[in-house]
Parts: sequence; C-alpha cells; structure tokens
Amino acid sequence: MDNFENLTSLDQLEAALDQSQEYQNSLDRKIETSLQRWPNVASQSEQLSRLAPSIDLLETDAERLSSVVQFTSRLADSISSKVRQLDLAKTRVFDAIQRVDDILDLNFCTDGVKQELFSKNYEQAARHIHRYLCLDENVLRQTIPADSSESITESLKTLEEARSELSKIVYEKFDQAVKVNNEAEVERFFKIFPLLKLKDEGLERFSGYLCGLVEKQVSEKLEEIYNYNHDHPRAGFMYADAMAKLLESVAFHVENKQALVETYCGPGKVYELLQSLQKKCDEIAIDILSRFTQRRHLKAIRDKVSKSLRTSNIVTYASSVTASMTASMTASMASSLNRNDDSFLNDSRSIQVEDLNDVLIEIAIMSKQYEIYIGFVQRRATGDIDVAFPKETVAGEDENNGNFEQRERLYEELRKWTTTCS
Repeated sequence: MDNFENLTSLDQLEAALDQSQEYQNSLDRKIETSLQRWPNVASQSEQLSRLAPSIDLLETDAERLSSVVQFTSRLADSISSKVRQLDLAKTRVFDAIQRVDDILDLNFCTDGVKQELFSKNYEQAARHIHRYLCLDENVLRQTIPADSSESITESLKTLEEARSELSKIVYEKFDQAVKVNNEAEVERFFKIFPLLKLKDEGLERFSGYLCGLVEKQVSEKLEEIYNYNHDHPRAGFMYADAMAKLLESVAFHVENKQALVETYCGPGKVYELLQSLQKKCDEIAIDILSRFTQRRHLKAIRDKVSKSLRTSNIVTYASSVTASMTASMTASMASSLNRNDDSFLNDSRSIQVEDLNDVLIEIAIMSKQYEIYIGFVQRRATGDIDVAFPKETVAGEDENNGNFEQRERLYEELRKWTTTCS
C-alpha cells in the first residue's frame, strides 16, 4: 500500500482500498477514545499546573536536606575521629593506671614478703610472691626511666631471692610433715606450691606422700591378714581380703584428696595423681598375687591338673571340670587356696573338685573387687580429662584447638594403665 504504482489490477486496488478504509476506521476510534479521555487529561494537567509551585518548593527543600545530610556526615566523621582518639586515650590511661598499680603492687609485695617471712606466715608470703610472678617484668622496666630503674631492679631481686628462700622452706617443711605423718601440715604446704608456680613439683611430692601413706596403712593390714590362724573365719579368703584392703585404701585417698588437688592444681592434675597411685597399687598388688600364687601352690595344682588330663582313669572328670578351672587359674595369676595345705605337693594325691572350690571363689571375689575399683578410677580420670580438655559446642572447633588430640591421647593412655600393671 506504500507504493500505489505497483497496483495494476482491479483486485489489488480493491484490497488496497479495504486496507485504507480499515486503517482510517482505527484512527477514528483512537481519536474518539482520546476525546473521551480529554476531560481527565485536562483535569490532571490543571492539577499538575497547581502543583508546580509545590514542586519548586520540594526541590528547594531537597537541596536543603542534602546540605544538612552532608553537614551531618562531616560532623559524624569528625565525632567518630574524636571518639577513636578518646578511646585510644582511655586505653592509654588504663594502661598507665595498670602500670602504676603494678609498680605499687611490686613495692607492696617487696615490703610484705619480708615481713611475712620474718613472722613465718608462709601462706601470705607466697601470695605476695605469686602476685609478683604474675607481673610482666619487661613492662615494669619500660614504665620507669632508665636512670630511675634501680629501685625496680632491687625489688625484683628481693622478690626472686624471697621466692628461692620460701621454696626451700616449703620443700623442707613439707618433707618434715611427711616424716611425722602430719596430714594438716602436709596439706598446708602443698597448697603453697602452686602459688610459687611449682605446681608440678608440689603434686609430685603430694602423690609420693599419698603413695607412702597407702603403702604404710596397707602393710599394717596385710601383716595382720597374713597372720590369720587356720581356724580364722576369713582364713579361706585372706588374699581376697588383702586385695580388698589395698583397693579400698587407694580409693579412699583419691576420694578424700581429689577436691584438694582440683582446687589448688587445676584440671588435669587428678589424672596425674591417679596415675601415681596406680603405680603403687600395682606394685603392692603384684606382691599380694605373688604370695597368693606361692602359698596356695598354684603351680603344683596346675601340674597336678595337667597330669590328671593325661591320666585315663579321670578323663571324664578332666573334660567336665578341670579344663575350665585350669584356664581361669593360669590366666588370672590372682588366686590360691585359703588353706596352706601341702598335700597338693604329694604326687600320690589326686585333685578333687572340692579342693578347687575355695580357689575359684577367691578368684571371683578378687575379680569383682578389681572391676569395681577400676571402674571408680576410670570415672574419676575421665571426668578430670573432660574438664581439662572440654569438648567444644561449635563443630570443628574441638579439632582445631588441639583439645580433641589431647583428650584422645589421654583416653588411650588411661586405657593402657588401667588394664596392665606397670
């Protein structure tokens, strides 16, 4: 329709005419629609014309607001800078106050430790030294000008000498208290070790004291038990009684001293105490079992049972009873007869089931005692490990901070020394 010169036939002309008429009709409809909308357009145009002054005012207000915002921003930057300066000044003031306090503490500790040592108030003297040990010597020296640092040096020297002197006194007093078995004095001087930052040394000596106490108390009880007469009501289970006295003594001292060690040595130290006591427990237990094996003639019984297994006239007895009994005795090394009966050494006498009854009962008693005791030790040690190396609540942090590896290492170590005698 754009090029009428190409219309050569009547049909083409008629089609072009129809298109032109349709186009004209659509234009008429659009014009009519626009005319119908004109009142609204005119009304809106009039409203816009009335709003023109307001728009100009809004533009002016917007420019003013922008200026205020810019001013506020510059003011905030300025205030923020001043706040940072004030915060820095505050930090420096606090540091200065802390350094002054440290110097005052140093002087107070220097004067106090001399007086307390002279009056033999070792606990208070240790507190003065502990305060000194918590101070940063380098910071103290930086606080005072070089030409005025002689007083600081002299104070530090005095406190270090006091620490050495008090450490020597505490060692001597602790050893003296151990010798006379003065429990109150032992605990008194044990509490001083951590204040002098001798926590490990103090725990080692305290563990040795408890081991000695266990050995002494148990030895007295064992001597009494070993002297049972044949007609004593517990003569048949004397070695079970001996083992019970040993395990009860160790458990009693752990129960009684755990809070003391936790309070003054911190988490993780009860585990070390248990480890030391367990070594002494193993040592005494091995001696009990050795006596047990010897006095109950376990070797003779074992040889007798082995021989019986090879004897045809007691095959039925051996297959039904002796095999299981032999396995229990040779595996445990913890049982023997309660009778000191040398008849087992007589080759002409055969083993009877009645002969093994007391042995097996004593084995069962000692086994039960051990299970109860070792459960007690494991619970105490595990609880202490968990406090010293707690499990983190956030996933992944436990592995990252080293607690996991330390905890697992101690768990594995615990499993070893609670299942094998050292």
